[in-house]
Amino acid sequence: MGDLRFYISSNNLDLVKILFNLGYTSENQELDFEAYYNFLKNVNPDIKKEEALYVFKETDTDNSNSISILEI
Repeated sequence: MGDLRFYISSNNLDLVKILFNLGYTSENQELDFEAYYNFLKNVNPDIKKEEALYVFKETDTDNSNSISILEI
């Protein structure tokens, strides 16, 4: 996760813009794993699905099987 944070920071990525491009809206405020994986692939194209699943599980703090912007 530290590498991902470094990549985001060093590339000055706009995470909210990426989320909105993937369908995250004020009405749809959560991402399931597949949408989250697509989000991570936009952030870091080299990320593996297993790595994304690990980050998803660590980020899904309420164990809802979805990620909200508050958890990211």
